[in-house]
Amino acid sequence: EISDIVRPQYKEYIRWLKHQNSVVAKKYWLNYLSGYKPDATIKNKHISHSTNSIVSQVKSLIPQDVMQNLLDISRREHITLNNILQTAWGITLSNTTRRKDVIFGSTIFGRPPQIDSVDKMVGLFINTLPLRIKIEEQTNFVEIAKKLQIDWAEMQEYIYLPLFDIKKQMDY
Repeated sequence: EISDIVRPQYKEYIRWLKHQNSVVAKKYWLNYLSGYKPDATIKNKHISHSTNSIVSQVKSLIPQDVMQNLLDISRREHITLNNILQTAWGITLSNTTRRKDVIFGSTIFGRPPQIDSVDKMVGLFINTLPLRIKIEEQTNFVEIAKKLQIDWAEMQEYIYLPLFDIKKQMDY
């Protein structure tokens, strides 16, 4: 019966959140994003002038052989498929904006594993984190993906800081 289900209370998450060190988290994000210049724009030459919206949907399937190659890289290099796809997206943004340093948002589920039964809690946990891809001379795809995976692992300690606080740190 539904009434017999005991769920952990969302207030436990709020209590946990209040005990996190936002000063340290803000320093982490300031350091992670330091030196980034937010002047990238993407120009879409195919925007219809008959509408005020540029929202569109693109559906694309990854060919089976390409997907198999990505899975092979993932296994061989011990890089998650998610990090491989995020690296590909970062490189795509870099090529599109003609910049060697790009940032894009990655939405996370945000449920801290430190809280017992957090997976059974009902409440808003999501956050968007900035992911940064820097393309250096003579750096290959796997090196960029490994760097992103290391960055991702390091930022897990600070994923609770809301994106608006991260952006406030950067003055943009």
